[in-house]
Amino acid sequence: MEERYQEEFTSESKNPISKGVYEDCSFKQVDLATQDLSEYKFINCEFIECNLSNCKLLESSFQECHFSKSKLLGLQFEDCKDFNFGVYFKNSQLNHATFFQMNLTNCSFDNCELQEVDFAEADMSSIALKNCNLLNANFDRTNLERADFSGSINIALDPEINQIKGAKFPSDQLIGLLAKYGIEVV
Repeated sequence: MEERYQEEFTSESKNPISKGVYEDCSFKQVDLATQDLSEYKFINCEFIECNLSNCKLLESSFQECHFSKSKLLGLQFEDCKDFNFGVYFKNSQLNHATFFQMNLTNCSFDNCELQEVDFAEADMSSIALKNCNLLNANFDRTNLERADFSGSINIALDPEINQIKGAKFPSDQLIGLLAKYGIEVV
């Protein structure tokens, strides 16, 4: 029987948290950096101003989880369980994270740092990546149909190897779709 938790955790709470099921929990200013969160389950949880950088996520579950003003550097989300995977990031740092081959259709990124994030072979159809910094983000055979990149910067991807039909890009970022051709836009 898995231990179940339904409470609020703050920077004063005991650390580290124990393996179990966290449902309808709130984590505020909790530092979980480098912890092994393998096989933990987070359902309808919110993380506010938390640090989860470099955590292990093997077989972890994130269902309907919201991250705000949080630091999630280097996380390998593709190690998570894909069943009902749903995460929503706002004003957060996810640099060097990986989402390789993941279904991200139940996700959104709003005003996030996504530098050097790996989105290769992910299904990102119809998701929002609004006001994000995508410097050196990797899009390789990624489904971006109907994705909304409004306000995002440093977008660079190859339209010939990614599905982009119906995607929305800021007009000043279109050069990132043409970079492979070596043309100069003036």
